[in-house]
Amino acid sequence: QGEKAHMWNEPGNIAGFPACALAAAEVVTDPALRRALVILAAAHIDDVFGRNPLGRHFSHDAPKEIEGVEHGWPAEYLGGNGMLEEVRFVLDGAPKQQHYPYNPGANPGYTEGWVNFNTAYNASLAWMAYARTSVALFDPKFMKPVTTLLPGERVGIELIAPINFDYAKSEEATVQVTTSNGDSETVALKEAARFSPALRGHLRAIEGPVRPGDGILQVRPGDTIFVSYGLGCFRRQARAEIPHTDP
Repeated sequence: QGEKAHMWNEPGNIAGFPACALAAAEVVTDPALRRALVILAAAHIDDVFGRNPLGRHFSHDAPKEIEGVEHGWPAEYLGGNGMLEEVRFVLDGAPKQQHYPYNPGANPGYTEGWVNFNTAYNASLAWMAYARTSVALFDPKFMKPVTTLLPGERVGIELIAPINFDYAKSEEATVQVTTSNGDSETVALKEAARFSPALRGHLRAIEGPVRPGDGILQVRPGDTIFVSYGLGCFRRQARAEIPHTDP
């Protein structure tokens, strides 16, 4: 703005922008705008991981710390304020204004890892995980979503979340199942198949007095069942209704 060119010299701005974009994408109603925000979020993370004029990850030690990274940032601040030199995944630097639109030979400038850079990146990690997380209830026979459930019926629970990091291991997760009448149960889910982002489990609801934590979901006509994963603003939830019985 004004007398100075726009400055691209703040790694935290780039690493943290996906958190801003994905948070906004959760509330905007225009599908085109939502899609644009998601694309911008992905582009900024691509920038951090090397899709930039220098072709380098923002972390100097990335090649030895992050699978698949070939070129780290060309320098690091030895010792460093906060003594971050030996800390894993420190974001050391980012392309400067002189590198754009494409000038990889320009001086990479001052380099120093800051806690604030990685704090911003951690916020983006949280929002990226949330954006890829969903919970659903389904009919295990026909594999179709359900929104109503009769007492005694078996219902499937599916969680899609970015937790499949060890392809040699069958991942597990838990979801919390609650009802509007006060029952609360924890249900274990297992990876649906190798390399699958989906984890699945099953639950059967019966009519009866509420006994939270007994491993059985007690319901009554008119109840609402909630299945949730995550906490606070990062919670994803699905719901189903227990219909009223005919008079």
